[in-house]
Parts: sequence; C-alpha cells; structure tokens
Amino acid sequence: MMKASFKSGLTLGIYALLSVSLIGATNELTKGYIKAEAERKLTAELSAMLPGVPFDNNIAGTCRLIKDERLGDNNAHELYTAKKGDGVTGFIFHYYTHKGYSGDIELLTGTSVDGTVRRVQVLRHQETPGLGDQVEEGKSDWLKSFRGKSLGNATFKVRKDGGDFDSFTGATITPRAITEAVGGLLELEKDLASPEGLSKFQTPCGGKK
Repeated sequence: MMKASFKSGLTLGIYALLSVSLIGATNELTKGYIKAEAERKLTAELSAMLPGVPFDNNIAGTCRLIKDERLGDNNAHELYTAKKGDGVTGFIFHYYTHKGYSGDIELLTGTSVDGTVRRVQVLRHQETPGLGDQVEEGKSDWLKSFRGKSLGNATFKVRKDGGDFDSFTGATITPRAITEAVGGLLELEKDLASPEGLSKFQTPCGGKK
C-alpha cells in the first residue's frame, strides 16, 4: 500500500513538474511575441509622426534617453531615431513644455534629419476648454501649421512676438508655449543630425548606460 501511494505521489509530482515546465515555456514564448507585437504597434504609431520620411528599422527599438535644456528642462526625455540602411532619416521627440496656461503640455514631434518638422502632436494638456484646447488635432488645424517648417524658413514664435505662427483668439499663452518648445527642439536637432550628434546619448529607455 505504501509502495502504491509512493508511486502515485511520484506520478503526480512528475505531472506537476511537467505542467510547470510547460507553463514556463509557454510564458517565455508568449512574452517574446507580446514584446514583438508591442514594438511593431509602437513603430507604426511613431512612423505616423514622420510622413514622407523613409525608414526600414524598428523605430520603437531605438528609444534612448536624452537630457538637454533646449527640450524645456533638464529631465530625461525619449528620443527615437528613424533609419534607412545605415543612415539616419528622422527623429521623434517625446517631451514637455512647462509653460502652458494651466500646466504641462505633453508633446510628440517628428522631424526629418534636415530639421524640417513633419508633425507635432499634443498628447496631454490641461488648457482651458474652448480656448487653449484648440491645440488638439480634432478641434483645429493649428498644429498642421508646423508641417514643413524649419529654422531656415520660419521664426518659432507667435506673430504677436514677431514670429510666423498664429495664436488663438483670447489665448496666446498656449500656442506661444508650444511654438517656442518646437523651436528649441529644432535647435537641438541640428546637433543630433551632425555625424557625432547621437553618440552623446547612449542611455536606452528603461536601462542604464
């Protein structure tokens, strides 16, 4: 009887071990697929920030942390790089301006390597409904005014301050904050586009240098 019980227990133990191993293997396989799928989706979303810019790399996998006061502060911000072959074709910056009327404005900006803005998107803001919220793509076309602009063909200030960008009726602070933030970013982009520009920023997102 003891022998039978021992044998039964051993069998159950083997089954349990096999089950745990199978679950572990499945988790590993699934984890790899989920990660790859997440990167594929993120790359598709990021590439939408670079209309007309050719690339053949996994943009999501290029994320690195970048610190430069021209991005509005000295915090670490995310930088993604688009490449075609061995050459850089564009950049995508995830950053903030702290000069909004009601607080921080979270921005995503795509530029081609020659310093031309391809798209600016506001990801999050707390601006006044009906006034400052015209920075949302679904509420106005104001953000489209940045497309095709560069430091060579535009002054990144609102017209009230001597620049080339409109402000909103009754709301100047919000468009001023975004316009100047994009202009500062383009100053930094000039350095990044130089041969050794990216070499200064080697810390991957979520990792250590």
